[in-house]
Amino acid sequence: MVAIDLKPKSHRKHDRGFALIFAIAATALISAAVLLAGNHLQLRYHNHKTELRDVKLIATCDAAMAETLARIAADEAFTGIKQRRFDDSVIESSATWEADGAFVIIAKSQRGPWLSKIVAGGHLTPEGPLVDHWNRNTIAN
Repeated sequence: MVAIDLKPKSHRKHDRGFALIFAIAATALISAAVLLAGNHLQLRYHNHKTELRDVKLIATCDAAMAETLARIAADEAFTGIKQRRFDDSVIESSATWEADGAFVIIAKSQRGPWLSKIVAGGHLTPEGPLVDHWNRNTIAN
């Protein structure tokens, strides 16, 4: 018959607890790395959402401006588009006329609490409307 010794082997005193300390340190380092990676991903996601919101606002505001310019080209008495849904935004525009045929267009797009607004000035030519200046603002409403 073979005898099995179930007593733990003796270790030197300074080796006791070293594996536990190492495991705790490794767990802390892994936790810190996961936390940093999570924060980085969260920041990238937030930046992506902000960029997507801005691109949609700019695109829908440009659409309101383009529609207004197209209608001015067809009808010199056009005064703007009424507020309406466009994609997931609300767009509108106004066109005011001056005596010399110059115009000022204000085009707006609102998406949630955010508003994009273009103020453009120009005049009519035989080929259609010509924009002389253009200014865009995007703000939290």
